[in-house]
Amino acid sequence: MSGAAGIAATEALGITEPLPRSAASVGLLGYTERAIVTAILSGMESSVAEDLPALYRAVLDRVAELEATGDRIEARRIRAEAIRIYSRAWNQRAQRRLQSLLRRTYVRSVEVKGARGAARGFSTTV
Repeated sequence: MSGAAGIAATEALGITEPLPRSAASVGLLGYTERAIVTAILSGMESSVAEDLPALYRAVLDRVAELEATGDRIEARRIRAEAIRIYSRAWNQRAQRRLQSLLRRTYVRSVEVKGARGAARGFSTTV
């Protein structure tokens, strides 16, 4: 998948903040390739059983990133919800809920970065 296709997939989800260079091609823990995540989120035809494990892993990678930035409470909440979703029926509802959690992790990481920048006196807008 090209970089442009990956960007389009994340923008379709409302994710406009680019991933850090270290996370651009491989997830934080090295399990989730960005191409896999963007393919899942862009709506490629595949079964829920194929998508859920990669989507779940992507959520957990983002949770690990939230923990690394010190947002452990929100990371714990998201992880608990992801476990609840993943351990129940593997259907389209579960897929939508995991996608929603993944979006939430992106939004949260942008909020945390913005709050840290503001606390240091830096603007997060260009």
